[in-house]
Amino acid sequence: MNLSKIVSSVQNISEAISSVLKIDVTVVDDCLNRIAGTGRYKQCIGEPVSKNSVFSFALCKGESFIIENPGEHTVCLKCEALKTCSERAEVCCPIKVGNRAIGAIGLIAFEEEQRNAIINDKENLIGFLNRMADLISSKLLEQENTDKIKLLVKNLETVIDSVDKGIISVDTEGRVSSFNKKALELFHINEDEILNMNIKAFIENINLNTLMGHTNGVKKQTIHL
Repeated sequence: MNLSKIVSSVQNISEAISSVLKIDVTVVDDCLNRIAGTGRYKQCIGEPVSKNSVFSFALCKGESFIIENPGEHTVCLKCEALKTCSERAEVCCPIKVGNRAIGAIGLIAFEEEQRNAIINDKENLIGFLNRMADLISSKLLEQENTDKIKLLVKNLETVIDSVDKGIISVDTEGRVSSFNKKALELFHINEDEILNMNIKAFIENINLNTLMGHTNGVKKQTIHL
């Protein structure tokens, strides 16, 4: 699973968090690429993050943590930016699907007021950030399921197009909702013309009520020609 599939949603969530908490937010994927950011991190989207960064630590440990004194924390000692870092505090939380960390989200304070806000409310902030991480992972799962359905539909359409019979699906009002290539050939009609056309327009003497009477509540019916 790859967070790059939902970068727009991740950026929107990051901006929402930042606007509420007044703290910069950034998100990296499991390859340590920054996929979202606010404030001074927004211009860094798309850039890689150091393997010795706190995000790498969060991904490896799979746990949330707070750095109250950047430069002094064990995680910071190996960071290449140790001597130039301007961060005053950070909350970092892994984004998980099951037991697998697929990314990490961080709140970063650059001002003393932001630092105090993090330290004074750290338990609530960690809980909040964990919920935001869960929201991001649920968005990714939704996208994964959508992609699977689209692939299934595409494969089904390929199979239907290979059938040597015309197949047309209509809704309860008799409007064409889907069809295969053979149906277009049989009626000498193009895709733009047939879609949403009423089935009675090119199949005479069809009893729509009788046809729909056997659907048992299903909103579509398929006609084989």
